[in-house]
Amino acid sequence: MLDKGKGPKLGKLRVIQLIEADLNFVLRLLWGYRLNRSISRQGLYDTSQFAVPGKTCTSAAFNKVLFLDLTRQLKVESSMTDKDASAAFDRVLPALAIVTCERLGLPPSAGRFLYNLLTNMIFRVGTGHGVSTKTYAANEDPARPGQGSGQGTGSAPIIYGTTAEVTLAAYRKHGVGAAFCHPSGSEPSQTDHITEYVDDSTAMVNRFGMDTKYGGEAAATLQEEADADSRNGTAISGLTAGC
Repeated sequence: MLDKGKGPKLGKLRVIQLIEADLNFVLRLLWGYRLNRSISRQGLYDTSQFAVPGKTCTSAAFNKVLFLDLTRQLKVESSMTDKDASAAFDRVLPALAIVTCERLGLPPSAGRFLYNLLTNMIFRVGTGHGVSTKTYAANEDPARPGQGSGQGTGSAPIIYGTTAEVTLAAYRKHGVGAAFCHPSGSEPSQTDHITEYVDDSTAMVNRFGMDTKYGGEAAATLQEEADADSRNGTAISGLTAGC
């Protein structure tokens, strides 16, 4: 297929993996439906995950808009970082993905099935000129095995989500986050760290979160350093947004 802004030349085209329909049905049934719902019903998903049953991509966007609205209304210094992981599914390590899936309830037999599938599938490249005679597979070079969860498989989004759980847990534990308090003071404060829909994520932080994490004095020191960097022209553009 054509890649964004790269033109129609053969060396610039992007290869998309297409899986045989019956096999993809099985992958979608085991991972996209059964494992996904099992994890969700047990409450094992991080609250930052939005590619789960009962939520949609618009839920993640709404969470981001809510952060911006609260930032504007409360006039609190805040920062937001958007991340769209490049070649996200291709970077998944199958051996690690099996472990993260089994940690959340995948039967070992299904894990072995997936690992054998990912490492032994054979691909050909099809274009408008026909299908290639040469093939490629993940295990062609044992010294440098191919990785990835399969871009076009029904199991790939859930596999990515289970591996992202580890990252989200670490970020929630060690990150600052954005804390918000109800203006009336009648409700407890709420802290949000990151919003993620498959490989698209938004990390959020504000001054209230810094005060909660480090204490008011430490947060003030960090703010002074940021202001000094800004005056010296060394601050990262958009690091701090005063509203």
